[in-house]
Amino acid sequence: MGVYDRYKRNRGSGFRSIIELVEGAAPDKRKNMIDIGMKEDPVYTNNILRCLMTYEDVLRASDQDLMEILAKANPRFIAYAIQGEIEEVKFRVLKLSPPRVQAEIDGYLGSAIGIAEVSAAKAHFVKVTRELERTKRIKVKVIPETA
Repeated sequence: MGVYDRYKRNRGSGFRSIIELVEGAAPDKRKNMIDIGMKEDPVYTNNILRCLMTYEDVLRASDQDLMEILAKANPRFIAYAIQGEIEEVKFRVLKLSPPRVQAEIDGYLGSAIGIAEVSAAKAHFVKVTRELERTKRIKVKVIPETA
């Protein structure tokens, strides 16, 4: 039995499920999943990779979509994720955030955090964005029905 078999059998949501599983995995586990998938079925794995959402995809979202994401994301994670970004990105995020969220982000910016916190914050952004995409509230890296 192959690593993707159960996802391929579930025609309705199997492809989405495997993408969301890989997106939510820790970086080392994600790499392992991709390596195994490439050995077993490189075409399917490449289709998955093409649809994976990244933090950079979230930052490239339209203003309207980013506003939706920022309204739903945890302000602490927003601040942690953008701390190392250029001023342009920080300005855009703050400008598009609801006023209540802006104040919270400002309170967390400059906090002493480590790489693990930044990584978790960026993963939170992707998770929130994918949830909004799944419910069709935004159109960032839309997953097709099938591979």
